[in-house]
Amino acid sequence: MVTIYHWDLSQVLQDEYGGWESRRIIEDFTAYSIILFEEYGDKVKYWIVLNEPNIFTQLGYLLAMHPPGKKDMKTYLMTYRHTALVHANVVKLYKERGHKGYIGSSIAYTPGYSASEKEEDKEVLRRYYETVSWWLMDIYQIAAYTKWRYELFQKHGIAPEITEEDKMTVKYKMVCDDIEKDIMDGTYKKSNKLPAEDELIEKYRYPEIPYVKRLIFLREEVW
Repeated sequence: MVTIYHWDLSQVLQDEYGGWESRRIIEDFTAYSIILFEEYGDKVKYWIVLNEPNIFTQLGYLLAMHPPGKKDMKTYLMTYRHTALVHANVVKLYKERGHKGYIGSSIAYTPGYSASEKEEDKEVLRRYYETVSWWLMDIYQIAAYTKWRYELFQKHGIAPEITEEDKMTVKYKMVCDDIEKDIMDGTYKKSNKLPAEDELIEKYRYPEIPYVKRLIFLREEVW
């Protein structure tokens, strides 16, 4: 198994045009993939295009914990969009070249659970999935965003741009052979009288969950 990208962007691309912030990354990444497929396409059976694209974009552009150290929701959403387009183009390339292996991307997935059977907690859980899990995975798997959250991002002027060319690319076959879900932790969702839909409050706790020995963290989130 070969992972094409594991958070190791060339510094020259970052300096030249901002790396993942620019659509130029799509062309350059695809050209890089051509070289790999020419050399190893018939020798490697399993390919991961991107390792945890949601994590490296969050850490780099939303939380400023990794380079380039930015904290901007719009930039984060845009860069994640670019990862999805890179994925789509590389999968398309691999299939069109007739390689016989399997190709996909690995997305870190955090399952959510309603803190209770109360309707308000279930509603918070729905908002969580439409903002996190479904938002992250649907664009890779079914080539679409969750409608509710995309419209909310549009209202705030931070929704990623979708061009007609993008639509043609993702409709080709964004669904790959498999999307590996890297399950990192669990998270409970609890309402706090459902404040404004774009408000987020995070609290941390460590409840016991059967069969899970260690959790990085469990989040109680209000949306």
